[in-house]
Amino acid sequence: MADQQHVEYLMKGVDLWNSWRVQYPILEPDLIGAHIGSADLRGVNLRRANLRGADLSEAILSEAILNSADFRGSNLSSANLSRADFSEAFIMSDERTQDTSSIYFKGANLEGTNLCNADLRDADLRGANLCNANLSGADLNNANIRAARL
Repeated sequence: MADQQHVEYLMKGVDLWNSWRVQYPILEPDLIGAHIGSADLRGVNLRRANLRGADLSEAILSEAILNSADFRGSNLSSANLSRADFSEAFIMSDERTQDTSSIYFKGANLEGTNLCNADLRDADLRGANLCNANLSGADLNNANIRAARL
């Protein structure tokens, strides 16, 4: 269960959240199971956040700082993650249990990200950095990987 204070800060807006993160730089936000789908979180700093089981469907997370965050079991379907920094994030588990289809990863940094068994059908990965990403077992059917760095 998410720390309710963390969820409340996040829902008050990106500027307040990012200021709070500057005040507490070593904090690892607890957003386990949070329902933040469809939220506009452009540029949010969710570095090292625990987002296991969170609903981020249709959320706008473009240019967000998401490195070293844990997204296992979260719903990222139709989320806009363009130009977001996912380096060293953990997105996938060993099973295809989460909905990550139709994700918009255009220009995102996914270097070193664990995408093992990811359902990336119809994902937009144009220009994404996938260097050293774990794509073993990933479903890339109909994914657009034009100009992606592999």
